[in-house]
Amino acid sequence: MVESELGWDVAYSDLVGPSDWVTTIESYADKNYDLISMPGAQFTDPVLEVAPNYPNLHFLVVGGIPGIDYPANVGAYDLGNESAGYLCGVLAAEMSQSNKIGIISAIPYPNVVRITEALKLGAKAVSSGIEISEVWTGDWTDIGKGYEAASTMIDQGVDVIYAFLDEGSAGVTNAIKEKALGSVYYMGSNKDQSYLYPEGTLTSIVQRMDLINFRVAQMVEEGTFEGGYHVWGIDEGIVYLAPLHSAVPAAVSDEIAQLTEDINDGTLVVPRIETPTT
Repeated sequence: MVESELGWDVAYSDLVGPSDWVTTIESYADKNYDLISMPGAQFTDPVLEVAPNYPNLHFLVVGGIPGIDYPANVGAYDLGNESAGYLCGVLAAEMSQSNKIGIISAIPYPNVVRITEALKLGAKAVSSGIEISEVWTGDWTDIGKGYEAASTMIDQGVDVIYAFLDEGSAGVTNAIKEKALGSVYYMGSNKDQSYLYPEGTLTSIVQRMDLINFRVAQMVEEGTFEGGYHVWGIDEGIVYLAPLHSAVPAAVSDEIAQLTEDINDGTLVVPRIETPTT
């Protein structure tokens, strides 16, 4: 969007290891890129190390960490995703036959924990006695770890699994397809992941990081860039649920729609919990 709609020169670096994050950020800064964007809280420390040396450039961390004193040229735009997590929890509990659901995530950054904790609240609002299994794999991309976590949950009777992973999500859906095709549902993250498991992906939490990049780039262009910590979510169109699977009954779909309306008008306020619970 930044390239096509604003006409900016856009460059990317993929699959950069942690040991090279600082030098990669510096390489873009040395080329005077107006906005240097990093997709995740894990880039906070490298950005804070580099940004003060380039006060005339703008740095963006999508999914930033609250409670940090950011320099004026660093914008940490976080994802207000707890409401979407709550809706997924309601959906998971409504669709579970075993009253057992699972959550598989990588690292408990605040923006991840907000989803997982809200998901628990949503599920318990439907069924107070629901059993919730949770695994932190420690790795966003490891397909094997995603597979192992999901396989264990399936063996324990879990029949709805939410995963907040990157490439590791394929391991989760591979386990479902191999061990429980048609009897275990999946819910994805970050984008519509129904392509991983079309037969049983109930929905995904879509997080429009590209839209954050676009809007912040607009602010840079207009001279209205704001450093510091900010949260954009459902109200800003940054976070929303992908279309529900056809297996979701109309009554449940209507329930999700009503809850979404309640969230939007302030009738339902989902708490922001950023510390994992057991």
